[in-house]
Amino acid sequence: MTLLSRLFDVRPENRHPVRVERDLVIPAADGVRLLADRHFPADVERPPLVLLRSPYGRGNALDRMPALLAERGYQVLYQSLRGTAGAEGRFDGFTIDPADADGTLTWLRAQRQRRLNEATSLLSRGYGPTRPEDPGRQNR
Repeated sequence: MTLLSRLFDVRPENRHPVRVERDLVIPAADGVRLLADRHFPADVERPPLVLLRSPYGRGNALDRMPALLAERGYQVLYQSLRGTAGAEGRFDGFTIDPADADGTLTWLRAQRQRRLNEATSLLSRGYGPTRPEDPGRQNR
């Protein structure tokens, strides 16, 4: 159980053991290689998917959201934005490249048959949530 679960007394009814696949390569629509980690409950066959995209890196000590969700039965694809945390390309703090979202959704569709379900929620830390029906839309 995570520290946040204990501090805020939001313990899951059933806590699932969590596994992590690190540094998955996801090609953006323009060929830039993005990186992601997949956190998932080991004992759930096809858990719902949450896509988190962040410019702040993956796996630092304060970033516990993927584990918090995975222990509650969700799988989380935690993706670094272009130019951050080992992902190729140049980071621009004022826009999110539409090629990143297009490539990510294409990759997710290809993975769906193997292990990932359709995204049930799309979040972007520090940039506000991205609507599932238009994930490539740039912030204005």
